[in-house]
Amino acid sequence: MGRSARGRQIGVLEVGWTGAAATDPLVASLATPRRAIQWNEDLVLDPPPGAVLLAATALGEIQAMRFAPTVWGVQWHPEATLEMIKSWAANEPGPRADAGLIAVRDAEAELELSWRDLGKAFAATVTA
Repeated sequence: MGRSARGRQIGVLEVGWTGAAATDPLVASLATPRRAIQWNEDLVLDPPPGAVLLAATALGEIQAMRFAPTVWGVQWHPEATLEMIKSWAANEPGPRADAGLIAVRDAEAELELSWRDLGKAFAATVTA
C-alpha cells in the first residue's frame, strides 16, 4: 500500500473491469460498464502473491482484487452516500472536492443502482 504518485482521485470514475472479473464469484454479475465513487489517495501498489486483479484504472491503478477465495478489496466506495461525501468534501475544501461532490450528487441514483447488487452479493457470500 502507498500513496498515488498522481495525487488524490476524487469524483465519479469508470470501473475498469478485467477479464477475471467476468468469472469472479462476487463481481461477475457487476462486471459491466459502470461508474463508482473514488475519493482516495492510498493505493495497493504491490498485490500479494496469488491475488487476482478484478478492476484497474486506465493508468493501471488497482481498483478491485480478490486476495483469497472469499476475500475481496475494492478501491472505490460502494458504501458512500451523498451525506458521507458532503462530510468528506467539507474536510477537504477546494475546487476538486467541490467538483467531486457535484459529480456524486448528479450520479446519486445511478450509483445506488450500480452498487446495491454488490451489497446483496456480499451478504449472500457471507451467509453461504
